[in-house]
Amino acid sequence: MPTLRESAQRAAIVGGADRDGVRSVRKEFRSFRAAAHYYLLKLPIEQRDACCIATADGKRWRRSDLFQLFKYDL
Repeated sequence: MPTLRESAQRAAIVGGADRDGVRSVRKEFRSFRAAAHYYLLKLPIEQRDACCIATADGKRWRRSDLFQLFKYDL
């Protein structure tokens, strides 16, 4: 499992898929750390389940993934 220190790549918070299966980009970030910070601390709670963080390598990070990552990295 990558750590926050290893995740310096660009990331975006993406919303649910539309009819064509395309996810809408809500906000882009220079790093995974910045995206995770925004997602966990600034995004309204009701939106967290409908969104995930997508990194440049194609990985999708959901709320449960982020809490696991922070649990072991902090």
